[in-house]
Amino acid sequence: MTTLRTSSILGVLFLTAALGAGCAEKDTPIEPEPGSGGTGAGGDAGADAAKPTACPTGLPGPKLVALPAPDGSTYCMDQREVVNSEYQDFLKAVGGKLSDPPPECSWNTALVPELYDPSDPNNDDPGTGKCSVNTWNNDPSFAVVCVDFCDAWAYCSWAGKRLCGVHGAPGKSVNVMTEEQASAVGNSTASEWFNACTQGGTTKFPYGDTYLASRCVDDAKMKADGLQARSTKNTTNSACHGTKAPFDEVYHLSGNAKEWLNICRDGGLTCASQGGDRMSPVSYLECASFGSGYAGTISPFYGFRCCADAVTAAAP
Repeated sequence: MTTLRTSSILGVLFLTAALGAGCAEKDTPIEPEPGSGGTGAGGDAGADAAKPTACPTGLPGPKLVALPAPDGSTYCMDQREVVNSEYQDFLKAVGGKLSDPPPECSWNTALVPELYDPSDPNNDDPGTGKCSVNTWNNDPSFAVVCVDFCDAWAYCSWAGKRLCGVHGAPGKSVNVMTEEQASAVGNSTASEWFNACTQGGTTKFPYGDTYLASRCVDDAKMKADGLQARSTKNTTNSACHGTKAPFDEVYHLSGNAKEWLNICRDGGLTCASQGGDRMSPVSYLECASFGSGYAGTISPFYGFRCCADAVTAAAP
């Protein structure tokens, strides 16, 4: 089995730069701000009895799954990507209005993308990567796409969660770093998404080291099952998950839709995505296939899921 890179050193280097710590003392851990939505130990690291290991319940969107981080702590990740019906619930709840976006998203003035109508004879050049009204109005059980980085950020914040990013970094801030740092962290278990996709840094795909056609929503599955292959809200019959607990409870980290991540550069104008999409070649479906794009990208191939801090389990 292939063992992928871990991130104890990279994580500290990244957090020092991303959080503006300047010249931090050697080997000094950087803790998330209390109540900031960070992914650290969640309070008093010495209080083992109160160590957060459970996930919040009753929040909008997919069920959260508790996952182990390389440092022994726990964080939570949505079981699957957010789907159309859940994003529509969000739009109805907020009335389509932005609420307290981070400074890096000050340019984002709408939570609904500008769409083109393919039946409109005056709109014969929608442009590469644009979204049609048909894509936006697809089945409510499909992963939501045509959302930019800041739309994804806004949904996760509204849901009481945060966009998946870097373990230990404050979740209420956009993690901005250099291109080199972003690539290094994104392909290490310092990334919450990469840690989940590789089952703690042990596999190339969510299910193992060897690509299996149609295991996830890829080109082969689309050709075999048609459009309905994109119906991913019900995970009961899906084989696209990890092979060992608890990673076997997280679905669709490969294929279906690229997922926005809170790993950005260029002052927050360029942000990461991982996982490949339903049309991606095999090499893009590997967990280590790290990409980035303009944060305002609206594409039928970009979606997202959320993460959250673990909480202390209630006493029986």
